[in-house]
Parts: sequence; C-alpha cells; structure tokens
Amino acid sequence: MKYNKVPLTFEKQVELLAGRGLIIPDKKSAQEFLSRVNYYRLSAYCRPFEKSPHNFIDGTTFNDVAHLYEFDYQLRLVLDLALEHIEVYTRTNLAYILAHKYGPFAHEDQANFFYNFKHTEFIDILRRETEHSREVFVGHHKSTYDEFPQLPIWVAVEIMSFGCASTLIENGLKKEDIIALSALFGLHSRVFCSWLHTLSYVRNICAHHARLWNRTLSLSVVLPKQDHWKDFNQQKMGALVMAINAMLLHSCEPTHYKTWRENFEHLINSAPKVPHFHFSAGLPVNWKDHPLWKR
Repeated sequence: MKYNKVPLTFEKQVELLAGRGLIIPDKKSAQEFLSRVNYYRLSAYCRPFEKSPHNFIDGTTFNDVAHLYEFDYQLRLVLDLALEHIEVYTRTNLAYILAHKYGPFAHEDQANFFYNFKHTEFIDILRRETEHSREVFVGHHKSTYDEFPQLPIWVAVEIMSFGCASTLIENGLKKEDIIALSALFGLHSRVFCSWLHTLSYVRNICAHHARLWNRTLSLSVVLPKQDHWKDFNQQKMGALVMAINAMLLHSCEPTHYKTWRENFEHLINSAPKVPHFHFSAGLPVNWKDHPLWKR
C-alpha cells in the first residue's frame, strides 16, 4: 500500500483529535502543546484512553493525555537518577575487584577473563573511546604516561559506556569475579548480569526520551526465585522498579536512597487516571505494601 497521508497543521491536528472524541477545552493551548510535542509521539499516549482505535473513551480530555505524557517524562528522570547511582557503584567496584586481583592494567590481559571472551574486540572499542574522549584526565594520561592509550582499570571504567561495562561483566569476567561483584548487591550472579543488561537497555530508552511507563521491555528482568517476585511481570516497569530498588539498597547512600523512594512514591501517587494503570505499568495495586518495596 502506498503511503498517501498529508501533513497537518497544528490546528488540523487538534481538529482531528476532537473528531475522535477527545475533549479539548482550550484549543490554543492544545496547539501550543503539539508545537512542542510531535503529534505522532503523543499518539502513543492517546492509546490507553481509547475504547477502540482512534475512538476515545467518553469524557477523556486533552489534559488527561498531556498529563500521562508528563508523567512518563518524570518517570524517566526518576529512574535515570537511580541508574546513575547503580552505574557509578558498579564501575567503582568492577575496577576495585580487578585491580586488586590482577593489577592496574587488569583489563589488558586476556588471561584475566573468561577464555571465550572476545577480548581483542573489547580492547579495540575501549581504544576508540579513549582516543575520542575529551576528558581532562585522559589528556593527563596521554601527556604523562608511556602506556597511553592503555589506561589503569580505575580510569578505563570511566571511559567505558554502561553497555560496554555490562558486556565486560556478563561475558568477560571469570565466574568467581562475577560472584564477588554481584555479592555486593546481594544478588545471584545470573540475576545480577541480567539486571545490568536490562538497565543498560533502559538507560538507552531514557536517553532517547522514549515511552517507558507501560512499555513491554525487549530485555526483560530475570526474576529471582523467591515467591515475592511472582507478583511481577518481568517485561514491565514494575519488575524493573523493584530490581532498581533492590540494587539501590546496596549501592546508594542512605539519604539519597530514601529521597529516591519518596520521589518515586510521590510520582506514582500523582499518576494520571489511566484505565488499568497499575496493570499496564506492571505494579500491584497495593505495591507500596509489597514486601519487595517495604524491605
């Protein structure tokens, strides 16, 4: 089928939404909103309010849809902050474990990793990231030390992307080193590696400002075997949040951890009135009283 749709002005976009049953009390305000947020982008936030394709549930307003969009934006900010704490803690302790066991240039030696790890490819990627870096500390090492572009592991971890670091951990580390790192989070090594992989993927979702609240995750969270985890869908935001909460408990300064939880609870308490909100987000209705959150 040949694509034959034509571009619509912001005014016509508002008329189209109104024609589908969306209540728009302030058309000028709606037009201004659509001038900031692409109509096609907003359409994903319209769907939860539709009783059938392009047919809104009676009583749905433009503000309802805009509220959901803003909620998802705030959700990405809250989760991204948590991911920063987890990522920094992971980098710190990855470097600490490898440096103290194998020396400052631990990552340069294939013998320090799983025999099947594509070490040469990893080093090539790290070299490119090092050469392209504009960090002051990289310039310092370049002008000071003969080994450059080799960097000590505690410097190299600050150059690696989160995805590169998680790949190194999951596919590169020897079993005993993965166990040592995952133990710092109180997790089984298989669960820890899965969660890191998923968090790297979610970090990219946040970085690209993509919808998250009701997303079906392509890289799902491996659930621990404890009974409490059976209440969660491993492909939904709820399981992701509980995984983040469990990791923050070990990796975050207590005051920051408390603040993060308060911010998340406040956000969910102010969530828009979306049909089946908790189910779509993968959260039990009584999620605040759930053992995984209360612990």
